[in-house]
Amino acid sequence: MIIRLFFSLVLLVFFSACFSVSSYQTADTITKGKTELGIGLAVVKTDNYIAGSGEGHSTPILEFISRYGVLDNLDFGLKLSGFEYLDLDFKFRLLSFGSNESKFSMAIKPLISIPTLKDEGNFKTLILNSTRLSFLMSKKFNRVLGIYLSLNFHPRLSNTEKENSDPNDSSELKEYLFSGNLGLSIEEKSFWFRPELIAIAYNSEFAVTFGAGIGTKF
Repeated sequence: MIIRLFFSLVLLVFFSACFSVSSYQTADTITKGKTELGIGLAVVKTDNYIAGSGEGHSTPILEFISRYGVLDNLDFGLKLSGFEYLDLDFKFRLLSFGSNESKFSMAIKPLISIPTLKDEGNFKTLILNSTRLSFLMSKKFNRVLGIYLSLNFHPRLSNTEKENSDPNDSSELKEYLFSGNLGLSIEEKSFWFRPELIAIAYNSEFAVTFGAGIGTKF
């Protein structure tokens, strides 16, 4: 049974094919010198505006998460999504007030998502399509339970040619993708579990899906 489950997860990782829109984190940063490791699974509703499939379908994305506390209000994160995208980010906690059992925090998180398997076009398109800026808020109600919200902006460029334009004109079209994550944070000692809703808005398209992550701090 365990062997079957392991190989199922491996296959899931290799056949996942969509960039990450999950969060699995609050606005609080990891304590300086500490490490967080986790794993997440998000079910993404892909369409031609996200995956170029031409037909909408649900794609499970298996993700591996790691964060390290650099300073008291700064940590560094890595997230591998289906072996196709590697996210690198820094999270800056802007403010935090209240006790450890009843705390409100806000943070910003610049991120670059590097495709590991696919060619995403020219260098300019690759760099812009790989950047993201997130604004995070979280509230702890007690030692165990809290909620978090992440609002994300993904500027993108498309290599698609403009309709009724000169066929030799391959100028890029500006596109904008917004996403949001609303989730519960359940922590017990050094372990955490975070289920979340994920909303994606891309030009005139909109999709809602879900995900969940589990991990530990040490």
